[in-house]
Amino acid sequence: MNVIKATAPVAQLCLDIRREAIVKGCHGFYPDADLAVWVSVELESWFVDLVERHFYQGG
Repeated sequence: MNVIKATAPVAQLCLDIRREAIVKGCHGFYPDADLAVWVSVELESWFVDLVERHFYQGG
């Protein structure tokens, strides 16, 4: 596997993975309504910048 710097298009995938991890990992510990609010964030430019600067991906 090659490891390369992540690019802007990967940011949405990272956000989607975050959502899935929160929903699956926190289910049963928090009410579903609270989880829905927690994961309802939209992709913002600051997160895209963060991914481009600090994330890596397998290729």
